[in-house]
Amino acid sequence: MFEALCPEDIDEDDTDIHCLRIDGNILEKIIQYCQYYQEEPMVPIDTKNKQTLDDAITQEFYRTYIQDFDKEELFQLIQAANYADIKPLLNLSVLALCVNINNRSKDEVLQYFK
Repeated sequence: MFEALCPEDIDEDDTDIHCLRIDGNILEKIIQYCQYYQEEPMVPIDTKNKQTLDDAITQEFYRTYIQDFDKEELFQLIQAANYADIKPLLNLSVLALCVNINNRSKDEVLQYFK
């Protein structure tokens, strides 16, 4: 599995590459996404007049893939996809977040984001 290093365990110099700290399970999910994407790229997401993930995402793998994330994992996935510049995964994960907060009151959205 993947093991995270604490900042005090890292000996930094000018050649170090700083990267985002990602949980192993999130990294595994990103790798799973990328491997599948190589075989069957995700078609562009159509969000016009779509209210649910089922409406917006036509490919079953990508729809079920993103529905498996809870709120905290989804935030981590968005951060990691953004950091790694994986635009299709970033678009998919942000769409899932938007669907989760769509049609909620201001107080519900504030509570969602804490």
